[in-house]
Amino acid sequence: MGRRTEPGLIAERADVVLVHPATGGGGAAYAAYNLVIFEGMPATPMAELPEVVRLGWLLSVLNSDLPKFSENISRQRLHRVALLAMVPAVLDAAQEVELIAPGERPLARALEAWHLDRAGPVDLATLLGDWWETYCESHPRWRVALEALDRLV
Repeated sequence: MGRRTEPGLIAERADVVLVHPATGGGGAAYAAYNLVIFEGMPATPMAELPEVVRLGWLLSVLNSDLPKFSENISRQRLHRVALLAMVPAVLDAAQEVELIAPGERPLARALEAWHLDRAGPVDLATLLGDWWETYCESHPRWRVALEALDRLV
């Protein structure tokens, strides 16, 4: 994920607290504490999205609150924007290490499984896919890419 984004975005160290799967595969990332709360599932609910990918996704947002990545994004919106931004990055990384099948990214499935698919006037999977393709083609600073995604959503 770090090679797909920017150096320093992925935390070097974090704590993970494994909890009972009360909501069927939830979790939360707390950047201020470099902490992830992760519901341990007895089995992978979606074969195409292994649990280790979900864990990687939550871990990937822990440094998003650093000013060099987020100084121009409202604190109220930053967490959601960071979570959305890292979905395609973690899916691409998972494909590279063969955790998920090659081919089209399962963006819509990940957004649904990871509880990011809030209903709205926009197809979030398409918007996020287009944003990621633009990012990969032009590779701007991560701060600039996050600001653009913040405006889009």
